[in-house]
Amino acid sequence: MWNIPQLQRFIKRLPTPNKLQIGNVNFNFCTIGGTFDRLHIGHKTLINVALIFSKRVLVCVTSDQYAKSLRKIAAELIEPYDLRKKRVEEFISSLGKSNATYMYKLEDPYSPATTSEFAVDIDSIVISNEPAVTERTFKLNELRLEYGLSPLKILRIPLLRDPYGEIISSTRYRLNDFFPPPRPPELRLTNEVIKKIREPKGAAITSPKYLPDYQLFKKSGVIAIGDAAFVNLLRFGYPVSVALVDFKIQRKGVSYATFYCINEETKLIDVPPMIPVINPPGRISTESWYATLIAFVQENPTIVTVYGEEDLLGFPATMLAPEGSLVVYGDPFKKKLIYFIVDSDHKENALDLLLKMQSVDVGNKQ
Repeated sequence: MWNIPQLQRFIKRLPTPNKLQIGNVNFNFCTIGGTFDRLHIGHKTLINVALIFSKRVLVCVTSDQYAKSLRKIAAELIEPYDLRKKRVEEFISSLGKSNATYMYKLEDPYSPATTSEFAVDIDSIVISNEPAVTERTFKLNELRLEYGLSPLKILRIPLLRDPYGEIISSTRYRLNDFFPPPRPPELRLTNEVIKKIREPKGAAITSPKYLPDYQLFKKSGVIAIGDAAFVNLLRFGYPVSVALVDFKIQRKGVSYATFYCINEETKLIDVPPMIPVINPPGRISTESWYATLIAFVQENPTIVTVYGEEDLLGFPATMLAPEGSLVVYGDPFKKKLIYFIVDSDHKENALDLLLKMQSVDVGNKQ
């Protein structure tokens, strides 16, 4: 089936499983900033984290003059401000979040959160874990104190890496040095496979305490599919490598925040990358394969957040996961957790069902 074997060869192991925290961490008005040149999955993840943790988001896009002053590699190839801004707006609109965002032309790294009309209301910022960015954000908080403003809570996410192990960056896109996203057809669920899909793929349990010892999966990894499974694992303290969620349990919206750790002294909250993907109900979208692939090749636990439904994303997860990985998902009919350890039989069964789905070639949105 198209290039699944080629994708599988990039995934030798999943992110090292780790215990994530779950708690009441949310904000009223968050800010993010960047050049957003060649809008890519790293940018989208940064924006998505802000949208998940905050009710409103101020999206600051560098002006052409400011972008030029940063002396980036191949700066002459940076897209013009209007195009970069438009692509950010279109992406946010595709998530249905336009009403939660405000756009701002960025002329320097500090004014939006110190002297702009929004400064008083901003309470948080999302940044990457680049040391220079962290130091600049600490300086921003010092400036806010000088202006009589409260320091911002800092949500910090790791930079995403591609299947080559290289950091995903606009510079690499400008230089035409990037991992090309796979372009499988979109697949639609058919009546022929619905019954098969509903059959449990493994053992049914009532609690994560009945799962195998997580130490067995330190090298191969642990995958949680669906919010019911993920939240159960979080609350039990069972380590996770990758979660695929849509913030719904039995079609009802749920709200929770997950993070690595909080440092109250520095205001730093380290959070997992939360890769956004659009996946309509009853389908496996083209871009869901790429989002799953990118999540699987990170070093630290990573979350794929689905706009639509994650119900069928167990297929890309099973097909791309290394053999020996643990998969846990919730069965809404039995109201239990189902788990299985990925092996060649699971991959063959998944492929057989994929081949029976209807192909809908809609191109690649990622």
